[in-house]
Amino acid sequence: MKPRESPAALLIAGALVAAIGVSMTLGMLKPRPLEVTDTSHATDAGQVSPRPWAIPHIPQAILGLGCLGIGVGMMWHGLRSLRTNRSLLSEGVAVVGRIVRVVHKKHQNGGLFVTYQFADEHGTVHKGVHRSSAFGDSTFHAEVGQDVTVLYDARQPTTHMLDVNNVRPVDAPRRRRPEAS
Repeated sequence: MKPRESPAALLIAGALVAAIGVSMTLGMLKPRPLEVTDTSHATDAGQVSPRPWAIPHIPQAILGLGCLGIGVGMMWHGLRSLRTNRSLLSEGVAVVGRIVRVVHKKHQNGGLFVTYQFADEHGTVHKGVHRSSAFGDSTFHAEVGQDVTVLYDARQPTTHMLDVNNVRPVDAPRRRRPEAS
């Protein structure tokens, strides 16, 4: 799994979408007054009778449950990305990588996209893309050919990320979790 560089945005957006879904779903549970103006159920005396059952608002229910599902999925994915990022920061192998491409996008997914590559301990070259932000990200002013620190999982080198805030310099030892005794 490729970790997201900032899972916090995914967690916040997921929580908001889930809250909208919960609000819409709970709104469906409120009792509604029976409609008495329906003339399709008129009696012989000309009086209008109420509908025998309340018709649910199917589109609203589908939308509410869909928002709830999408929001929970976004939050789950954000938590997984957060766990992966923390694992890489504490136990990942730090190596020197190189920026090979910098793209400035001003349209749909605006921002700065930095493509980097690095070689793992077996010499296999891997590539990755990091979306940079202007707030607290040292790669915002990145240039092609610049050296960067890349953290990767020794068991699965396809899981990697840039160490954008220089938390783990290349010469720093790994921080191992204490073994259970």
